[in-house]
Amino acid sequence: MRVAVQNSFPNHPQSAEAEWIRRFFIACGRLDFEPVEVVTSDDIIRCQPDCVLVTHEISPKLTPFPTLGLIWSPPAFFAEDPVRRRSILSLDGHLCGSRQIAQWIDDFTTGHGKPAVVGEQLSTTALKFRSAAPDDRGRGRERHQLAGERAGVEIARGLAA
Repeated sequence: MRVAVQNSFPNHPQSAEAEWIRRFFIACGRLDFEPVEVVTSDDIIRCQPDCVLVTHEISPKLTPFPTLGLIWSPPAFFAEDPVRRRSILSLDGHLCGSRQIAQWIDDFTTGHGKPAVVGEQLSTTALKFRSAAPDDRGRGRERHQLAGERAGVEIARGLAA
């Protein structure tokens, strides 16, 4: 599985996002995943990933590929910011840092007519992906769910090894 990891802050190598990317690459090295760090939509299109992970809620979905947001900031950080709210709504799913964040994302997305697509936990030890929605190209729930479940289980194994 090729996973594009969109670095929202490529000029800040000491950010939490950059550290997560480094750890993600270590986990993928223990699995049959091919991680590709990307910054722009052109980078994403060139790598033709199975899915895209964006590392910050400021980053919207940029391409037709299934795109999941890694959300670990507390909702107070983004709840009233219209740019971040639009970005969150543009994504196909969310992997959240806590149940409280997942609940806020669930309430927010369903309140705007989108299905809840929330991973229950995002950490360096586990990823759980509960469900998925069709993407813009009409690919169905099953593809997204299978990719998410495989990624979550396999990444958890890789990080634990």
